Amino acid sequence: MGAPNFDYSYVADSTLLEDNVSFTYQTMRDLSLDGNRRAAPLPATRSEVEGINQTLASTAWNTQLLTGNDALEGSLKQMESPRILHIATHGYFLEDIKPENDNGMRMMGMDVNRVAENSMLRSGLLLAGCNKTLADNTPLTGGDNGILTAYEAALLDLSKTELVVLSACETGKGEILNGEGVQGLRKAMTDAGAEHILMSLWKVDDKVTSEYMQTFYGHYAQGKSICESYNLTRNEIKQKYPQPYYWGAFVLIGE
Repeated sequence: MGAPNFDYSYVADSTLLEDNVSFTYQTMRDLSLDGNRRAAPLPATRSEVEGINQTLASTAWNTQLLTGNDALEGSLKQMESPRILHIATHGYFLEDIKPENDNGMRMMGMDVNRVAENSMLRSGLLLAGCNKTLADNTPLTGGDNGILTAYEAALLDLSKTELVVLSACETGKGEILNGEGVQGLRKAMTDAGAEHILMSLWKVDDKVTSEYMQTFYGHYAQGKSICESYNLTRNEIKQKYPQPYYWGAFVLIGE
């Protein structure tokens, strides 16, 4: 899944979780938004996921490619434990909220304390249609509103999933809070059952990211283990791009 159409407009599922929380632009301090305060498109992620799909399909994998309007939160919630799940989009993490300094949020009826205390509601992924949710200030935990919180991701069916790749660090490269956000999603994916999670801790060059992922999946599709593929890829990228900024962003979590 990648290159979601953030501007996609659809009727969101109105079924909400009990821990229903809304949020405003002001709270999304680490989210990559353009000048109009909307999630910016990620065209490079389309070539990334299309290339990965081609690599796996060429070795007889049964793959499903979801981009544009099809990169929906609901599609993730309906899947049944794929062997690999790869998501390339914006990730976000909301920094700690201090209620005493957020009168505007209290005026909107937001339960600031609940959000501040629960990092699983302060981190997540942006998918197709999220800009409508942001613009309308609709509930954060809607059934399908374009925003998959870590809280919701923990409920995904990943019981037999060997690998989840979160190529989703478009939230202000290199800031410490980005790493916390990814770790929030990591916990969610682990709780959902994933054996391994491959994630990038900060935004790196699009070309290098695509090359990294192509290299990794090339090794994995040839029968190498996840750990072997990761180590080989890390060494190859390090030789071509010695700066840690390029090869050090990607970490593998799992046994």
